Formats: sequence, structure tokens, C-alpha cells
Amino acid sequence: MKPARVFAGLTASTILTASLALTPQAVADPTTPTSGDDTGTAPTSPYNYAAIGDSATVAGSWFHPEKNLCGRNKKDYPAITASGTGLQLNEAACYNATSKNFQWTQPAGFGNSPNSPQIKAINKKTRLITIQLGLRDIVGAGPTSLFSKCAASWGKQYASMASGKLTELTGGPCRDRYEKSTLEKFDGLESHLAALYTAAKAHAGGNALVVAIGYMPIFNDTNTCWDGAFIPPRDRDFYNTIYDKLNRTIRQAARTAGIYSLVVSKNLAVRSACGAPGMRFTTFSGVPEASYPMGPTVNGQAHIAATLEQMWKDWKSTHSSL
Repeated sequence: MKPARVFAGLTASTILTASLALTPQAVADPTTPTSGDDTGTAPTSPYNYAAIGDSATVAGSWFHPEKNLCGRNKKDYPAITASGTGLQLNEAACYNATSKNFQWTQPAGFGNSPNSPQIKAINKKTRLITIQLGLRDIVGAGPTSLFSKCAASWGKQYASMASGKLTELTGGPCRDRYEKSTLEKFDGLESHLAALYTAAKAHAGGNALVVAIGYMPIFNDTNTCWDGAFIPPRDRDFYNTIYDKLNRTIRQAARTAGIYSLVVSKNLAVRSACGAPGMRFTTFSGVPEASYPMGPTVNGQAHIAATLEQMWKDWKSTHSSL
């Protein structure tokens, strides 16, 4: 591997750390509706859309941040969906949120301010609810996250490369060390999410379209990947294993709760971080699309929003009172 690729990977990590640290420290309250339309257009519906979620939910463009407490963005799918449906936006999603933060206050952490329980975004006038939680339950956040621990393992290989003892990244040091403990975190998650989805539907009085949102896998299953080249292929596959298992868990929990699910996982050759810049839906480094690292690109967010808008139109057509 060329040194330039190593430096590119390290720069991506630095960008990630910096982007997570841009959040002011105060308590967020999702009960106050926020406009998701940066044109200033007022919502056209008396009903609202509650957006529950984590870092993947709020990720968007570097150039369109909201002045809020949790990294929300004018180009995240809740903002786009609210604009497209005319619903008032109650966005409770916050960086680094876990499923526990649906009902419990999220304390200040690495890159996020305190955030009120996200269920507070739902009320009797809520007609659309999206819930994207679960990833942080598995991979953690900040200095103790799976990525941070894996990066330390990869760093040891870089040191070997610099000393001439290793000429290329080999094996799967992250998978070898953390696979068992990471997969054990899935125990009980399916039933927990199903209960959460059921509670969200009940809190809206049972008269809302509730959609569980899955996570777009970052990598595809090829041996090479230009964005993430400093990660050994076997460890990239480990990340895919986590995302695949999580998305299956979300789908099954949604079935159990009797709600819809939306998981974008097709065409990964083009849409993953290893795909074509400008066309891909996820990114590892955040460049060149100027999107948040290790999350959806603006195109990915727009795709989720377009799908949600169509789901809303279909659901609304069977609810004439709206």
C-alpha cells in the first residue's frame, strides 16, 4: 500500500472526529416543531412527522448544518421528507443515540449534547414516525467505539509497514479481536426494538405510519475499496457482517411490531463507499461529496426521503381524514 493511501485514511479519521465535535452543549428538546425546509416555506399540514434516530439519521452535507444541539442537517432525510410531505417536523434524532435514548435522556458525550427522550417528539397529531436506532447499541461511539478500537489494531500494522516488516495490510486484526464481543451485543436487541416500535405507534394513538429505517452498508464485498483502502478486506467484511445482521434484526422487529421497514441494501457495487463518487449512497471518508464520514451521502439521504414520501402518499391515500 502506498503511504498516500495511509495518510488519506488517517485524514478521514481526523475528519470524523472533528465533525462529531461541532455540537454546542445544551439540552435538546424535540417537542418544539422545526421547519425542515430551508426555503422558509411553512408546513402545509396541521399534522407532524416525528424523526427518531442517531448519527445516520442526521448526517447530511457539510455546508447545510442546522443550528441545533445534535448535528441535525438541512439535507438529512427527515428535513427533506418534511418538506416533501408538508408535515411539521419534530426531529429528535441525535448523534450517537442508542435505542435506550428513545425513552431516556441522552447525556452529553463525544460529539453530542444532552438530548431529551426522543419519544417526546411523538404526540396525538403525529402521522409519520421514522425510527433509526440500533447501530450505536452495537458499535458504540467516540473513543470507546468499535471503530476507535479497530483503528488501533490497524495502526499496529502501519507501524510494521513503516519498519519494513509488513508490505501490505493482511488478515483481519479487528475481526479477530472484537467479533465475538460485538456480535454478543445483538442478544435481546430484536425484542427491544420491537417493543420500542410498538410503544411509538401507541404513543401516536395508533394512527400513524411508523417506519423502521435500516442502515446502508458502508462497504461492498470486493477485495479492493478506494474509500477505506487502509482497512484490511477481512475487516471491511466484518463491518458488512454487522450491518447485515443489524438490518435483519430491524426487519424482523418491524414485522413483530406490525410496522413497515425500509432498508436500502441493493446495488452496493455502485452505492457503497467503494462505489462511484457522486452516485454512491454511503461514504467512509466523507469526500468528495462533502458528506459526514461513515454515513449516508446527500444522495443517500435524498433516496431515503423519496422512498418515505412515496410510502406516505400510499398510506395517506387509505386515510381520507388526512
